[in-house]
Amino acid sequence: MDPAPTRGDPRSREHRRSTVLLVEDEALVRLALAEALRDAGAVVVEAGSADVALVHQHLKHALAQLVTDVRMPGSLDGLQLALRLQEMMTAGRVIVASGHIDPGDTRLAGFVFIPKPYEISSTVQLIEQLLVMEEPRGRLHCDP
Repeated sequence: MDPAPTRGDPRSREHRRSTVLLVEDEALVRLALAEALRDAGAVVVEAGSADVALVHQHLKHALAQLVTDVRMPGSLDGLQLALRLQEMMTAGRVIVASGHIDPGDTRLAGFVFIPKPYEISSTVQLIEQLLVMEEPRGRLHCDP
């Protein structure tokens, strides 16, 4: 696998047009991560619940990544949302964040897992790396 691109690398500019759907019910966490992703050049669509995120289903073909918390209010949790959108997304990866799920949980198969609490800078770096990866989806794990 190629190393992650640097800011001068053309692959780095590619992710600047990438759309990330960020689903997080904790407003301060969502706002901080969204701001950091925008600073990194990504287009970010924010939702405070899976139900609100489903309003953005029309973006499914444009989504480069779905980043979702698991435990949220509403009719769906983040894993249910991830499964639903992953089936519809033509490309992109799904990142699931939680402080309540064991990283070995079989429901995480096929998703990138980030344990909470996480550092915003580390999470943005992971998201940037995944935006430029050309490998098919796979199960990855990120330590905080």
